[in-house]
Amino acid sequence: MPSSLSNINLSPFAKDILHDAHQLALASKHEFVMPEHFILATIHCCERTSPNQEFDEMFFGISSEVRDLLEDCIPAIDGICEPQLSSLLKTALKNARKIIQQQNMPIPATAIVIAIINLDECICSNIISHHISESDLPNVLNYIMKLDGISLRGYDPGNDN
Repeated sequence: MPSSLSNINLSPFAKDILHDAHQLALASKHEFVMPEHFILATIHCCERTSPNQEFDEMFFGISSEVRDLLEDCIPAIDGICEPQLSSLLKTALKNARKIIQQQNMPIPATAIVIAIINLDECICSNIISHHISESDLPNVLNYIMKLDGISLRGYDPGNDN
């Protein structure tokens, strides 16, 4: 993961997701880690950590459309590239910090997802709204929030590492 990400204070779950988003961008030879990579990685992390059949259809629809978007619209870079955060994902991270309103608290994945959903210029926010109704959105966000204390890579949620 780029060293520029090491100074971002994220919850362990958000770190896992951002790491996976970076790996998705790297594997696809994309120049940037975009909100779409983050949303796709969020779905994968949620499904691996604690599958929830209630959201299977929604998550499948979002994943399919986001994958198609990334494959069809984002060109692969020739050779080796180290994906950097896109300006939209940087904006989402900055807005997520504003959502939690505490500078010393690690940014949870849920706040980043909310910030991405609220980005008008982000295509995946439209994809999400197409698959998750306004009435279901709080349940999905609560589901992610509950998982935010769990890490896939052995981080201790009580430890700020």
